[in-house]
Amino acid sequence: MTEEEQTKLLKAIYQFNHKWYYKNWIQYILLVILSCIPLGAILVIPIIFFKWRYYKKHISSIVPPEHLQIVLSPHKIESPAISPIDTTPTEITDVTPSTKTEKNITDIIANKASDAIPNKISEAMPQENSSDIQYDINENNEATSPTVSTSKADPISDYWNYWYNSDKNDINTRIERAKWISPNAIIMKQDMCLIQGTASTPYEVTLSNCTCPDFQRRKYTDYNYPCKHMCRLAMEKNMIPNTAYTPEEITNAEIELLEMEAEEERILSQYKLTDDKISELINIINEPNLLPIEDKNPDSMYSTAFDRKTDRHMEKLDNLLEKLEQQHDSKKLLPIIEKLQSELVSFKKLFYEYGHDGANEYDCLYSAAFTTTKEDIERILREDFPQTCREYYEELAYLEKLKKDKKIILNAIGSDSIPQATVVNEHFPDCKSYARSLCKDLEKEGKIIRVKENNRYVLSRVYK
Repeated sequence: MTEEEQTKLLKAIYQFNHKWYYKNWIQYILLVILSCIPLGAILVIPIIFFKWRYYKKHISSIVPPEHLQIVLSPHKIESPAISPIDTTPTEITDVTPSTKTEKNITDIIANKASDAIPNKISEAMPQENSSDIQYDINENNEATSPTVSTSKADPISDYWNYWYNSDKNDINTRIERAKWISPNAIIMKQDMCLIQGTASTPYEVTLSNCTCPDFQRRKYTDYNYPCKHMCRLAMEKNMIPNTAYTPEEITNAEIELLEMEAEEERILSQYKLTDDKISELINIINEPNLLPIEDKNPDSMYSTAFDRKTDRHMEKLDNLLEKLEQQHDSKKLLPIIEKLQSELVSFKKLFYEYGHDGANEYDCLYSAAFTTTKEDIERILREDFPQTCREYYEELAYLEKLKKDKKIILNAIGSDSIPQATVVNEHFPDCKSYARSLCKDLEKEGKIIRVKENNRYVLSRVYK
């Protein structure tokens, strides 16, 4: 194609696109309005047809026939299709545009030609994969937490430096847990290790990935901090301080934990009920066999008043179960369970008074009411009752100790004023903070007066 033909082609592309798509927007608005008028749509079709013929004829007079398809259907022509046009920078600059608009067209064609040039830089980049780290950018153009990628731009150390120096407690918790992984559970390899966890097969651990459920659940989120197995491997690789416990320390801690659990069980055992006592209390809950009574209109079951009655019964049952959970006196268990039985029977009778319809409604919705309540009572008696008793009696003992220690402070003050430090150091040498808090409580109760003299408190007793 000669320079003259190339210039004509550029002008034709510009004129066609500019006239057809931009300058005639007023005509298109008129065509839309015309199409809304009755029988106007019939006129719109020939107008568009002849307008298209006009532009096609106009372009045919300018563009050579072999290049006409490029102008009429530019969206169907891919970028390599315009490769016959010589678009090197020297030849494009030789085409001297007469206007500023034609200069912009030259730039556009040059850009299109540059898109067709193969990206030698990207082809020259290595394609091998490596487990490195990349940082995500949020909508505020701020770097978020790093994620594992296949880029060589950022090393693994950046990932660990980011999380290890972060102020998030989650990574600190994982590091603390990693200290308790026994060396006997670790099989070290070159760049990874196998750690035996709770699963039957060991976890495959690297510095950027772990097959444990904890890390797999967070791997592609903003909370992809290392799991405890990765932290343990990082300790072995000296990427973070190796503060792991020795096997002897882990064994001693396990023994201490077992001793604490045994002591806890010993304390709770003195408050536990016997199996016979629990069976006796549970058997109080017994579902009676009732016969439907055709006493009330079944249609009234679907009224608001009936719904309020059922809600009151359910609320009473919940309150009784909650009261049973908070009970610490074994002698008061029986009356509460008897009330539960009575409430369950009344609830069932409420439905059976409406005949077979009411009985069917109860059997459909609340047939497991007695069984469920019995299971709840057994759970409360076996688990909650011993713990509630322990907390109650420990609270009693603590209150008794407070009362005794406060009396010691009052007796130490006597009728004369005395420095608070003297009372604390003499009677509570091992728990001075506790003694000072007792003095504050006595002041609030109005039993003593605390006056600050020369940077120290002096205590005086108040007699009533």
